[in-house]
Amino acid sequence: MNKEQRFAPEARQFIEMWRHPKIIHPFTERAYQPMIELLDCLRRNGFQAWICSGGVIGFLRVFAQPIYGKDVLRLVASFGLMLAALIGAAFAQQPAPAAPPTTAADLRPGVSDGANERAGSSCASERERILLERIERLERRLNEVETRLNATAADGGKAAAPTAQPLQLTNVAPRLNPAQPTAMTASQQQPTQTAQAQTTRTTRKSPAAPLPPYAAWDKDGVKIIPYGIIIANVDYNSSDLDPGSIVGFALPDIRTNTPQFNISPGNTYLGVDIKWPKIGDWEINGKVDFDLRGPTPLRSNNIFAPLFIHVYGEAKTERYRLMAGQAEDVMSPVYSNSLNTYPFSYLPGKFGFFRPQVRFETYQPIGDGFTLIYKGAIAQTIQTFQVADEVIGDQAGLPDGQSRIALGYGKPDLRDQYQRRPFELGVSGHIGKRQGTQLGVVITDRRFTSWSGDIDLSFKIGRKLRFNAEFFTGSVLGDYAGGVFQTFNPARLVSIRAAGAWAQLTYDVSDKWQVNAAYGRDDPFNRDLALGQRSLNVSGFANFYYRLTPRLWLATEFSRWRTNWVGLPAGRVFRVEPAVLFFF
Repeated sequence: MNKEQRFAPEARQFIEMWRHPKIIHPFTERAYQPMIELLDCLRRNGFQAWICSGGVIGFLRVFAQPIYGKDVLRLVASFGLMLAALIGAAFAQQPAPAAPPTTAADLRPGVSDGANERAGSSCASERERILLERIERLERRLNEVETRLNATAADGGKAAAPTAQPLQLTNVAPRLNPAQPTAMTASQQQPTQTAQAQTTRTTRKSPAAPLPPYAAWDKDGVKIIPYGIIIANVDYNSSDLDPGSIVGFALPDIRTNTPQFNISPGNTYLGVDIKWPKIGDWEINGKVDFDLRGPTPLRSNNIFAPLFIHVYGEAKTERYRLMAGQAEDVMSPVYSNSLNTYPFSYLPGKFGFFRPQVRFETYQPIGDGFTLIYKGAIAQTIQTFQVADEVIGDQAGLPDGQSRIALGYGKPDLRDQYQRRPFELGVSGHIGKRQGTQLGVVITDRRFTSWSGDIDLSFKIGRKLRFNAEFFTGSVLGDYAGGVFQTFNPARLVSIRAAGAWAQLTYDVSDKWQVNAAYGRDDPFNRDLALGQRSLNVSGFANFYYRLTPRLWLATEFSRWRTNWVGLPAGRVFRVEPAVLFFF
């Protein structure tokens, strides 16, 4: 087995496992699309494609065909690039071979031109063959010289046996996940020359290189890619917020209220992506991730326990996706960039949560850069909620139906935290059933219809500015984070209707700075509420993110919260929240 054959498996593993360090996608997906289109056009018009690179030809042979086409077999790499130019110049100096004598038969109309074309094509093919043979011979000689030099340098002139073993733990940047803000998807640049040096110069004895920070495991063709965000928040609240280290709403302004100070790593977000081998055109993936907010995130302050967010498996192609497990609701895939409950930021007016579901998605191009998007899901009711000591609520034994249809323009931006398109406008909603039980001398049961309608918009304005907005309305929305987390009136056993909206501007000042400003409002209908319930929740914030290093971020947010209560003084709180975020 020659050196190139030994190198091919490691090169293939590198290509499959590594991700682009900034946009967290495989290198094979980052080919320059205009170049691919140009090669296709040239092939259709009878041209031949050559790839000239300063890299290693053994590496080029592994990835060139999947990206640029199976007929791209003419590779010129490393010193071969210079030698090819020299040999090409030498061919240009040689006189053209004499054409064979033309017979009388060839002088017939339509015959002479075709024969000349075939003769010219034959000469060109012969030149290419000779050129390729010479280049390959020169590369073999160069490889032999390099091997001899390496063997001489090792052990004082004694040949050293190759010591490299197939990698079981390979570098990889994590998959783009919806937790990260736009600029936070960047990681350190790790030049490919380092990886090539580790795989091609295996005969030198040197200390084992330390494992880089990003890693993936490959077990029987199944790749497991860990990722995470360690988040430490420090916040000061001028009065009581519920629960405190994160915010759902402000408590009534009464004399017993005091300022709050919290230090919490509860937003830390950990997970793994799982990738199985493809089945035909279908990618088979899985995801498991969680934060540390515990099973009751809006009632427990700094009680660290896993709160699972995504636990699902999926099969997808470019136009279709099937998913089963726990994931975010279909309605409104747009999030604010608030530090509150980061990475899935909560702002009054933000609608939807996470729940077990079976989902179908399709993305159909409709011309001129537009795409028609449809998502539908059958979802489980996630909450058995207690409204008061005398009233309990539960699911009614039926799933929720969720649906969203959207019009998008342009391709998803892989540098964006949610891979949003330059423009996307969606309309969505859900319908389901809930059951309420009032305890007392006479037990009263009542069923409620939970429903919602939602409009969401994401629009990129120029290169640096993006506008996101959402509006919702509906009834019995507590487990969708609507109605200020309220479902029905425990005194009269009637459902609570609500409407809400939020909007945000995001501006990327530079590669290191990003600023955000947003306002949100969640407004339950007052006539549906009982004494002591929340009648309005409003908040506005401004924040910035600063990339100290590609993986270490600093951020600070200033926000104002106001929550109105039926029969109680409104709560008004100013909040300052600096945070440190480390991605791995």
